[in-house]
Amino acid sequence: MCQDAGATSLVGRQFFMLIVLHESKIGLPPNELATRCSVTRATVTDLIDGLEAEGFARRVSDRKDCRRLQFQLTEKGRDLARIVYNEHAEWLSTGFGRLDRHQSDLLASLVQTLWQNTDTGRHA
Repeated sequence: MCQDAGATSLVGRQFFMLIVLHESKIGLPPNELATRCSVTRATVTDLIDGLEAEGFARRVSDRKDCRRLQFQLTEKGRDLARIVYNEHAEWLSTGFGRLDRHQSDLLASLVQTLWQNTDTGRHA
């Protein structure tokens, strides 16, 4: 899917986390990142460790409470997130563009049902 991203050793969940952090603009605390990515805080820590090792993310102290952490993308991370997002959007556009109206409506309904079965969807 992402040719430029293939040059890194990142895994799928890390790419998803890149996009979530990119959308947040200012970074997220571990518990919020865990919720948005539907993973445990321990998993967030492991994934961030990998992103940090590659230079894509960093941990920063919360300005209001220095005991709290936030995870943010570095410039390198923001650049990669843009590449991943754009390539993924193009891939989706190509695939979805070939669906007829009935197929598109059916897919939207199935995705909505799946989302409602996630922790995030149930609490929305």
